[in-house]
Amino acid sequence: MQCPICGASAKHLTGDIEAFTVACPRCGDYLVAESCFNGFLRLDLDGRTEALAAAKRSAAPGAVPTISGLPHRSWWQRLWQ
Repeated sequence: MQCPICGASAKHLTGDIEAFTVACPRCGDYLVAESCFNGFLRLDLDGRTEALAAAKRSAAPGAVPTISGLPHRSWWQRLWQ
């Protein structure tokens, strides 16, 4: 499979219904909650990268970052990208 963030070759680690677990050599190990997975895939590269960075900042030390929400960007920010 490909990493949903950077497109590198990655591994899907679990078949958990509540989260999609990815092991990427570039982005590292992370989870994407099922509840926001479709919206996550619709984000552009900057949005997906921002979501992972936020998950890494909020993760406990040694824990796998979990993307459980999407970054909010106002309509005017989207126009200028």
